[in-house]
Amino acid sequence: TEKDYILKYKHYGLNDPTVFSFITSILAETDLPNLRILSLEAITNDPGYRSFFPEDTISYVDDFIANPSKLGRTIRSINGQQFILLRPTGNPVVDIGVAFHEVGHALLNDLKNGLLEKGSPTLARLEEAFKKHPKYKTYVDNQGGGDFSKGFNEWFADQFAKRSSKAFINKKPKNIVDKIFNDLVQKVRQFWRKASR
Repeated sequence: TEKDYILKYKHYGLNDPTVFSFITSILAETDLPNLRILSLEAITNDPGYRSFFPEDTISYVDDFIANPSKLGRTIRSINGQQFILLRPTGNPVVDIGVAFHEVGHALLNDLKNGLLEKGSPTLARLEEAFKKHPKYKTYVDNQGGGDFSKGFNEWFADQFAKRSSKAFINKKPKNIVDKIFNDLVQKVRQFWRKASR
């Protein structure tokens, strides 16, 4: 149940309070009621973790666990529930960037069910912007031999992560905690600029 999930995986199983705070803040700006976030540590330290995942998602969870190069993964069940799996690196800037990126995937999955249905003007505009993006070909080529849909999904998640950062950086700090968050967002933005080269 949701209550069991919250009690068992407090702070999503993350040890870094800064990363947890950023994820909590960005989730407050989105409407993703069927989203659960878990760290790799929370999953692997709980022999009963499989009970939290619908059967159709287990192979994706196992794939994530088995591939140490994957820092994040968003999985959507056929029942509409979504899961973000995170592999903390110990570097909050990287971990926050990965989390924002994965929330972008979850948001896109959710939007696809309504706002971004095939043929919608919103989806057409987003796809057109993607096609005009300077790294369009890189996104498509890096997502499995020219698959437009997978490239679009990655582009959308990256754009969401970047804009999430801007939403934080544009807020005037009210106190030292806000200033720390603003500084970290600046670092996240630098990370994305370097990663996008």
